[in-house]
Amino acid sequence: MLKHRFTWALFWVAVLFSSGGLHSARAQSESGRRLSVEFEIMLGNVRWMLAPTTGPLERKGLHARLDSALLGYLGITARRYLDERGITNTGLLRQVHMLQVEFKAGDFTALATRLQDLAKAYPIDLRGILPLTVTPERLRVGRKLYRKSCWSCHASPGYGREYPAPDLFRTARTEPRREFAARLIGGIYGNFYTSMENPFSDEQIASLFAYFVHDKPPDTK
Repeated sequence: MLKHRFTWALFWVAVLFSSGGLHSARAQSESGRRLSVEFEIMLGNVRWMLAPTTGPLERKGLHARLDSALLGYLGITARRYLDERGITNTGLLRQVHMLQVEFKAGDFTALATRLQDLAKAYPIDLRGILPLTVTPERLRVGRKLYRKSCWSCHASPGYGREYPAPDLFRTARTEPRREFAARLIGGIYGNFYTSMENPFSDEQIASLFAYFVHDKPPDTK
């Protein structure tokens, strides 16, 4: 996908160091984590858009989510992260601007490439979630949380809709694990009525993740 890989890699090293990228996961703040989560989720959404199996309504919904993120709150999230770290160089903001330019131009291949590099430069601190550790207690907690908070919408995924509630068991087993973890951390990106901030702790997220990967949905009868 990348042309002139060596030159491109050198360019990114310079940009990311100047913009505060490649930061230590151990020093990741709440604003830093939110920024990292957004990069990972947007990358996944672009991949879904490019997938030939994605239907027109789903693609429309993904486009709307990218529009909301890229032309809405991503710039504010990036500025908050820079302010919190005391970084005055605007390298990161230039990259956000280029994401916006590529999105407006409909160049989703370039958008995916840039998001992939940003997701690597600003990795999510997933200690405690990944690598995934499965225990009987986590399976029990995950099952309970799913029944309480997820089942009512996700038991009937409704693929083909503009804003589907995906089958979490299938998604957890087919998506890249970092991407699925990011989606659990990020909360529900639905419409005006169904969007919700993540209410779970990292341990609860790990329990849900373990349950989705290593168990099966509860009996819905």
